[in-house]
Amino acid sequence: MFENTSQLHAAMKEILEIFQQGKDIDCLYPKYPEELSADLVEAINTCLSQNYLTGVSCTVGAQGDVIINTFAPHITAAGSEFISEN
Repeated sequence: MFENTSQLHAAMKEILEIFQQGKDIDCLYPKYPEELSADLVEAINTCLSQNYLTGVSCTVGAQGDVIINTFAPHITAAGSEFISEN
């Protein structure tokens, strides 16, 4: 779990930059092993709820596995502003 909002914001920025650069979200998996997968879910879902990111869904399956669908990832203007401010 993130200890503070600074850690959450750093993860959000990293996620947004990955999509902005056209990279695959899979490159983040080594950084978020199973015990930290809740952090990844929190960061992605916060990006979605703040309208920084669209075209992505993130859920946790019944077995606790993280399912990220990136069918049409798009960084919004608000997301771009978040990146530049953080």
